[in-house]
Amino acid sequence: MTRLLTWIGLRYRRSYVGQLMELGLQASWCAVHKAGNRKQSLDQLITQIYFTGVEAIPLVAFLALVIGSATILQASTVMPKIGAGDYFGNVMVLVVIREVGPLFTAFLVAGRTGSALSTYLGNMKVQQEIDALKTMGVDPVRYLVYPSFAATVISMFCLTVIFNLVAIFGGYVVVKSLSLFVSDFSEVQLSLSLFLERILASMSLMDGVLGIVKPVFFGILVSIIACYHGINVSNDIREVPKATTNGVVNSFVCITLFDTLFALPFLAKLGFL
Repeated sequence: MTRLLTWIGLRYRRSYVGQLMELGLQASWCAVHKAGNRKQSLDQLITQIYFTGVEAIPLVAFLALVIGSATILQASTVMPKIGAGDYFGNVMVLVVIREVGPLFTAFLVAGRTGSALSTYLGNMKVQQEIDALKTMGVDPVRYLVYPSFAATVISMFCLTVIFNLVAIFGGYVVVKSLSLFVSDFSEVQLSLSLFLERILASMSLMDGVLGIVKPVFFGILVSIIACYHGINVSNDIREVPKATTNGVVNSFVCITLFDTLFALPFLAKLGFL
């Protein structure tokens, strides 16, 4: 039995999922166990947060504005016609806050930051800079992976909050403006107080928990997958684009898979499972 468990453990550790979990645990340990040059680590963390979070705000805000406007417009015009106007708040919470906000933000971060991380670390591996760090006694995980890991998690959470706020308030402003200047949308009569009241009344504790857990978990997935593919490139420059592509694609697949897993308790509550 001991030999069987040892064999299973070794096989799992050598697998793709096992190596991702090992890298994630190492990065998490670096966050708990403070060592090395803290000022340098803080500088790298701030730089990475600026790249991952601050520079991505315009893109996230624009996408949130478009999605929020379309969702509010459809919900406020179509749902009353079919007798479902009272469920307007539920639609906003379910579509924007619970699903679209975390999911689309994760896709943007994976495509933008994840690809950049894989390329950056892959080029360092090809140029043997990572091996040079090991020779100098510097832990590559602490020096390279941990700042990206922490910055991506923090940025994902903040960007998701920004997405939700812009989608709700920005979308409301756009729809109200359209109702004033476009005759086809003149039937949209929704005050801001009633709009917010319906959304807040439809939110539950589970929505708040998922609003925190989803962005954090997606940030962990994106950063670890991107860093893993970057630091495991062979010493061939032609492997860097392949590693970047694999990192982004695998991030998309894992984000979609785990988003579905997060939705299973909600589906079970509704009686679909």
